[in-house]
Amino acid sequence: MTARCPNCSRTLVEVEDFPGLERRFLCDACGGRFRIPAVQVLLFIVLSFIVLVSFSVAVRWIPEGFIDALGFWGMIIASFVGVASVSIMRRLVLRLARFRPLPSSPPQPVSSRDVGFLAALGVQRQLRVVVHYFVPPGAILMLFAYQWWPESKWFAAILLPILIVPAVAKIWNIRCPRCRTRLFNPLVAERDRLRSATACPYCSFVPTADPEIVAAAAPTSRGRVLVAVSYLATVALMVFLVHLDNRIPQLPSIESAPLHLAELDWKFEDLTGQGHHASELLGKPLLLYVWRSSCIPCRVQVAELEKLRSALPEEIAVAGVSTDSPETLQAFAARRSLDLPLYHVDASTHARLDRRGKSTIYLIDSAGQVLLIDTRAAKWSASPVQSYLRALATRDRKTGGKVYPVT
Repeated sequence: MTARCPNCSRTLVEVEDFPGLERRFLCDACGGRFRIPAVQVLLFIVLSFIVLVSFSVAVRWIPEGFIDALGFWGMIIASFVGVASVSIMRRLVLRLARFRPLPSSPPQPVSSRDVGFLAALGVQRQLRVVVHYFVPPGAILMLFAYQWWPESKWFAAILLPILIVPAVAKIWNIRCPRCRTRLFNPLVAERDRLRSATACPYCSFVPTADPEIVAAAAPTSRGRVLVAVSYLATVALMVFLVHLDNRIPQLPSIESAPLHLAELDWKFEDLTGQGHHASELLGKPLLLYVWRSSCIPCRVQVAELEKLRSALPEEIAVAGVSTDSPETLQAFAARRSLDLPLYHVDASTHARLDRRGKSTIYLIDSAGQVLLIDTRAAKWSASPVQSYLRALATRDRKTGGKVYPVT
């Protein structure tokens, strides 16, 4: 699926150096010049983003044991699948795009003495692409990787050289077309002359350029505004993600009335397959987590609850219930060296406990009264949460948790 010339149906050659969203193509057979409007290219970008988001959502439902079995190669395969999806979308857009004709004769080239040496070579645009279109997505990608795979911190760390090395290599390989001297060699003290140079400072080469490309690559007020907005949006998104990662649950006052009595008329199986009644979980304040091992953010929450249980082994009880089989849960706990009690429940019980299909945490006191229902990720091992649970455990030891009549 390649771009075809509307006149002679031959393969078109894309003008790679043309800046902006608009894409331009040449036909070597008939000499035709065509363009794809920026609106159609923007549609391709939106569709590619939807494909990538759908792919990332689909990955969450892959069985957790399968992902762990693939390990590093699984991430490589997933990356190739994502890139292939974007490539397929690009080819599809080229097949369906409506090419607009341009004047067959290109404009007369202009000299670098008129527009500047860097502008004639398109260097300024290359630097803007590296900085403005590469850094913000890379920063967000690294943060997402750290959030979703906290047990694999090396994965987020390895992204750093993967993101930086291509950018540095692209700048390092900018050369003069004639003498092939690197223009941004840090060992050469000619960098300050490049901005105002009209020819190569090493061989006096005077390149020519397409005036349309030079004009489109020039920075504009609208471009500066878009760059500023993109950076502000990136910072806002990163702050939001960090806030989610460090959110402390909004715990109710210990003296406030409970929401309702917990529905503990269901049964569960431990990792040995033995059946139990839910009421056996009571005896001290209970954090009940309703989750699935196929949900990557849920694994983050399980690790957080493991830290909380280790900090308060005598004061509270923590348990996780899932529709995963006891064998799957046992393998999950073994891979991560978890002591957190994990139990199996049937699908109907799981559907009763989770809220709108989301993983849910119930805070239940010793008398079976629900104090809190939380469906958002939170830092349950934080010091304020530990202090609250200690106070709740002390209250329950004195009163048995029966403080308010619940109807």
